Amino acid sequence: MQKCKRDGITDAEFKSAIEQAFRYAHYKSAAYVVVVAGNTVERFDRKRFKSGERKANIIGDIPTQYGRPPKYKYYKQAGRDLKMVSREELIKALEKCYNTVWQGGKLAPTTAFDEVSNIVIL
Repeated sequence: MQKCKRDGITDAEFKSAIEQAFRYAHYKSAAYVVVVAGNTVERFDRKRFKSGERKANIIGDIPTQYGRPPKYKYYKQAGRDLKMVSREELIKALEKCYNTVWQGGKLAPTTAFDEVSNIVIL
């Protein structure tokens, strides 16, 4: 089951889309759930976990021919190496990270920037 949303939605809207996708997946008895909003993608293994689980059932990618999902998505392998992204995609990803850390003003902007810098550099 896949749920697609427009790019630039808030984290709350993305979480809502995840819940909606899980409801659809439960209704259709789908084994996997994928939620996409622009560059943000989350994949879940719905069949192997309790109905309310959202953290432990995150997977790297949908397995080929519905076998066991790969533990790590990003590792060097022939023909499937990491890809370059455009400057705009990188800026969007950093802005989303900053907005998530900033929490709509719960942190001072400079503190949020420091936290994002730690994420990027460390």
